[in-house]
Amino acid sequence: MQSREKRVLLGIVPILLVVLATVTATLSGGDKSSAEKTDIEEIVQNLDKWTGERVTVNGTASANIVCTQMACTSENPCCNTCGGDLFLRSDNGSLMLEFPNSTGSCSGNNCNITCQPLERGKDYKLEGAVGKSDGRATLNVTEYRTL
Repeated sequence: MQSREKRVLLGIVPILLVVLATVTATLSGGDKSSAEKTDIEEIVQNLDKWTGERVTVNGTASANIVCTQMACTSENPCCNTCGGDLFLRSDNGSLMLEFPNSTGSCSGNNCNITCQPLERGKDYKLEGAVGKSDGRATLNVTEYRTL
């Protein structure tokens, strides 16, 4: 290998190390977020203080599912239409979830309900801005991942 090629390779190595460190930190969940970590109860109890703030919270995805109340037959046992909005809950409170382009929601029938973009019953870490709608706490989600 010629000395010019060695110099080029030696010049690239530090750049590759920086890229590798950045990718590793991202994949390992390195938290470079400016969002303040807090809990749902704190937000709900002090909503005026938290409104407009970027936060990171953990909780379980839930939904307020409602269904039509038709009397289904044995030939069509899944005749009721169901739907609802997603929220993040903890033991002492809940946040309604709003996502870019939509509200998190669930739909289906009395036999099968699916939710998007989160799955009911799973634990998540969410980041976003706290809001208020009809006096209730909301989270405008910008990032999320399962725990």
